[in-house]
Amino acid sequence: MEGDIYNFSLQFQLLRQAGFNSSCGMFNEFKDEKGNFKKALVSDVRGMLGLYEAVHLRVNGEDILDEALAFTTTHLRSMVGHLEYHLAEQVAHALKQPIRKGSERLEARWFMSIYQIRGRLLLDTWGLPGFKVSVESDMTQSSHIRLDTYRDESDTRWDVNSIDHLLEYMKHCYVALLDVYKEIEEEMEKEGNQYRVQNAIEAMKNLVRAYFHEAKWFHEGSIPTMEEYMRIALVTSGYHMLTTMSFIGMGEIVTKEAFDWVISDPKIITASAVICRLMDDISSYKVPSYNGKALIYIGGHGGEL
Repeated sequence: MEGDIYNFSLQFQLLRQAGFNSSCGMFNEFKDEKGNFKKALVSDVRGMLGLYEAVHLRVNGEDILDEALAFTTTHLRSMVGHLEYHLAEQVAHALKQPIRKGSERLEARWFMSIYQIRGRLLLDTWGLPGFKVSVESDMTQSSHIRLDTYRDESDTRWDVNSIDHLLEYMKHCYVALLDVYKEIEEEMEKEGNQYRVQNAIEAMKNLVRAYFHEAKWFHEGSIPTMEEYMRIALVTSGYHMLTTMSFIGMGEIVTKEAFDWVISDPKIITASAVICRLMDDISSYKVPSYNGKALIYIGGHGGEL
C-alpha cells in the first residue's frame, strides 16, 4: 500500500468511522521536503477524492488534516470541469456534501444512480428490510396516502394512543418520534428543565404541520405565491426546530430567556432558514419528477424571485 494515497485515505477513514484513533501522521509520507503536499498527488483524482473524504473525520488540533482539506478542496474545484462525466459528478457531489455529512442510505442510493448499477445483488440488498428506502415511507410525499384520511392531529396531540388512523409504517415513525422526546424529557426532568422539552415539542409540531401543508400542495398540484411558499418553506427548512433542539443539551449556559429568544423567530435564524431553503430549491433540469411535479418554487416561477 506504500505510496497509494487512495488506500491510505480509505484505511484512515474506515478506522476512524469504526471508532479507532487512527494516526493522521501517516499522511506525512505524501509531503515533500518543504512540508507541502506533493504536486504529483494532483494527477490522482481518485486519490485526491479519497483524501478529501477522509479528512472530514479529523478532530481539533490535527493540522496536517486541515492542510489536506485545503489542498484537496482547491485542486478538486479547479479540475471538476475537466473530468469525465461520472467522476465529475462524484467530485461535485463530494464538494457540496461529503459522505461524512450525509445520510448513509441516501449517499448509497446516490452512488447507485450515478453508476446506474442494476446488479441483482445490489437490487436485492436495497430491498432488504431495514435498508429499503421507498417513496411510500415519506409521509409528506407518498402518492399512496389519501390526504383526506390523514390529519396531523396525531403529532398535535402528542399521544401514542392517537395513532390508530395512521398507516402501519407511519405508526412506527410516530412511536419512534415520541420515544426520542420521552427520553430527552426524562433527562431534563432530572435537571428541572422540563420547559425545554415542551419548547422542542412545539417546534416539532410546527414542522409537521408545515410538512403536511406542502404535501397538500404537492397532491393538489398547486403552486403557491412567493409569500405563501416562504411562510411554510422557512419552517420545513428545519432550522427553527433544529436550533430549538440544539439548545436543550447546552446545560446552564442556556437560560429561560435564551429559550424565549429562540422561539420568537429571531432574524438570524430566519435568515439562515431563507438561505438553506432557497439553496435547496435550486435544481438542475436533470432532477427527475416522481408522480408529479416537484415542489420547487424557483422552477415553478421561471427562476424569478
